[in-house]
Amino acid sequence: MNNYYILNFEISSNSYTAEEVTLSDMSVYDQYADGISLKEKDIKITYHKNRGEVQHFIDNLYSLPTLSEQVTEILLKHCKNEIELYPVHLEKKTNLNFFFVNLLHLVDVIDFEKSDCVLLTPDVKIIEEVEKLVLFEEKIQGLNIFRLKGLKLQIVVSEKLKNDLEQLNLSELEFIPIDEFTYDMNSFEW
Repeated sequence: MNNYYILNFEISSNSYTAEEVTLSDMSVYDQYADGISLKEKDIKITYHKNRGEVQHFIDNLYSLPTLSEQVTEILLKHCKNEIELYPVHLEKKTNLNFFFVNLLHLVDVIDFEKSDCVLLTPDVKIIEEVEKLVLFEEKIQGLNIFRLKGLKLQIVVSEKLKNDLEQLNLSELEFIPIDEFTYDMNSFEW
């Protein structure tokens, strides 16, 4: 039995946030959470100057998963066929290089019979609230990183990947065991 975790990014009040973003192709924003390859697109991303300390994860206007080269090197070690990386130009002084990480797998693995979820739209299975989340592990098929159909913005990682990422000792990366994950769409703060 493999353990899986929701990868959560802790953002402190003094973290740099890219509130102004230039995206060369707006369809990237529409497609990035659907597990679609973006290789055919000419993707140029710029995050403009803002206050705050640059960490290894950059929160941004479009919620594009943007991680430092140090983090993406570990992702490539475990997930090179599960992700695509696109450079991000940062208009702020930093010694770090950043990449938008496009996850190529949106997986329908939520066991709705055993999970305790409230659906926003039952026909489409968009989840509004989660008290208990159970996955069909046999449907994961050895993936180390993926998104959940019904909770597209959540990133799931394998225990093997989690363990290697934890070796970086980055306070902004948090790993929530699937059986401890809760979610409420209405508690999102702007």
